[in-house]
Amino acid sequence: MNPTPPPSPTPRRKIEINLPKTPPVDAQPVVPAAKDHAHKPKKAVPVWLWGVLGGLIVLIGAWFWWPRTAPADPAQRQASLSPRQLDERLRNMPHRDEVNHGKKSFQVFLRELKLSHADVMSLDNLGKTAGLEWLREGTQYSCYPADESEPIRFLKLHLDPFYDYLVRMDRPDSFMVARLDKVEKRVPKVITGLIDSTLFAAITAKVRLADRVLYLMEEALAYKVDFYHLDPGDKFKIYYEEVYADSTLVGVGRLYGVEIRTQDKNYRIYTFPVQQGKLDFFDAEGKKARAGFLKSPVTYGRVTSRFGMRFHPVDQEFRLHKGTDFAASEGSPVVAVAAGEILEASQTEHNGNYVKIQHADGFTTQYLHLQNFEEGIKRGVQVQQGQRIGYVGKTGKATGPHVCLHLRQNGEPADLLSLDIPVSEAMPAGYLPAFIAHRDSVNQVMDGVLSGR
Repeated sequence: MNPTPPPSPTPRRKIEINLPKTPPVDAQPVVPAAKDHAHKPKKAVPVWLWGVLGGLIVLIGAWFWWPRTAPADPAQRQASLSPRQLDERLRNMPHRDEVNHGKKSFQVFLRELKLSHADVMSLDNLGKTAGLEWLREGTQYSCYPADESEPIRFLKLHLDPFYDYLVRMDRPDSFMVARLDKVEKRVPKVITGLIDSTLFAAITAKVRLADRVLYLMEEALAYKVDFYHLDPGDKFKIYYEEVYADSTLVGVGRLYGVEIRTQDKNYRIYTFPVQQGKLDFFDAEGKKARAGFLKSPVTYGRVTSRFGMRFHPVDQEFRLHKGTDFAASEGSPVVAVAAGEILEASQTEHNGNYVKIQHADGFTTQYLHLQNFEEGIKRGVQVQQGQRIGYVGKTGKATGPHVCLHLRQNGEPADLLSLDIPVSEAMPAGYLPAFIAHRDSVNQVMDGVLSGR
């Protein structure tokens, strides 16, 4: 058998590629025909613009991808405040004012607010650290918020004109008791006036805290002037300090000089420190103004019955009134009009509660119808001029609250208001030059005001 011959190879197709003819080396390139307008190349983007765009992209990405935190709780924000900053916030918040009744410890006060035992103990310990342990009778305090149905979150205790205590009690982890001191400022002041009806009315028309200013005047001039018989047209002048806590007027400070001009006399008294720096009262020559007897045993009192014949309001008959009646509010302090020794502190049906004092030069005084006695006043006790011995009342035969003062000289009744005052003792010589310089300085201020300078 003959083998099959192999197939004949397929003839290959010839492919022709027409390449462009390469121009000769020395031939010139063909330049396309120019268009009607010139070609403008594109401007490159400035590098600074790329920087701005990149920054915006970063910020947008951070805003989308940065971890979110919840807004701070107002209580948390307040927890970071200092006591002063918190006090500033509270000044604009509504609150209610309360008054503490009875002297009590801070711990007892907190318990009365119905706090838990744990909260009471925590706040009490903070209070002791801050110096807050007791509340006096009548202490005022402010509660925040004002709504009584809501729990108290903050307290401000007004213990003293010159400081408060701030108590934070809204959250145990932020409890706080802090003392907030106020800035004390003393401002010298001179007032002058003309009496139309009474000295008190004239002073009230000029100043705040008129009762305290009047007390300064009476304390200085009680040995020279009968305040109950000043007349319309009499003039007064007083140079003293007003005391401020921050910007609030809280009291009166030192008295420098005081003057009363009546129709026929002129009294000017100065204060000056002598023994152990204690202020005392002196006239222009350096003689002590504190001499003889005070003109009244009560402050802000008024004479309702003088020494002499009168119709007795209880017994309903005319007879000699051997004393002087000073009416005042029940419970007002009664003081000794001169230094001496207590002879009696007792009670009778007619006199009620009374005190009798032995003074120098054969004088005795007796104070009748007292409500009660000052603690420690009893037979044999030595008292100083102006020292409190009891309180105005209406015990015994009395129709209203007053004190009847009986003065006797060697056993004979005498009129306190017309008594010839003993000579004042002179200032120790060593103090006199300094006093004269002080007096002249005070006169410059007081006389300058008077003349309008």
